[in-house]
Amino acid sequence: MLLAKPLIITLFQYNQFDAFDALQSSLSLMAYGSGLMAFIFVKILASIFLSIGDTKTPVKVGIIAMIYNIVLNIILGFYFAHVGLAIATSISALINASLLYFYLNKQSIFNISKNLYQTFFKALVSSFIMALFILIFKSEAEIYLKASVNSRIILLGTTIVLSSIIYISTLKLLNIGVQKQ
Repeated sequence: MLLAKPLIITLFQYNQFDAFDALQSSLSLMAYGSGLMAFIFVKILASIFLSIGDTKTPVKVGIIAMIYNIVLNIILGFYFAHVGLAIATSISALINASLLYFYLNKQSIFNISKNLYQTFFKALVSSFIMALFILIFKSEAEIYLKASVNSRIILLGTTIVLSSIIYISTLKLLNIGVQKQ
């Protein structure tokens, strides 16, 4: 999400795709990115239902999420145009994931353990530190706009590699990693 504008500029801003188009696309990318974890959890949690032979619950929850998506599309689309549609999709994914977890938890099929909460917290801390690095050291969009294709790729690639190293290093410092058995 923090590198949405440089990413869009690097990948698409050539010829007819101008700075305004890049800005608008990056706003949509950020809105979709905010729902990424919810999209992932929907996939995981729905699979749990399917593995126990319950196909009805994920469908019912999906229909509820779809109704919310339609209502939110109308409301947010009116105020925020294409970005509102992306926000609505992310919110409906969060509703979908939350309801799936609620029903799994209610049936005592899946509960989040204390260890998993601790792991989530450590991953959140690592993400926060990586985000600080990106916010402090990323190049401004204007630099990308003036740079050649190769320079854009190098700037973006360097930022991604360094922030990934910081994230992984922080995870290791917080003792998150592959456990040897």
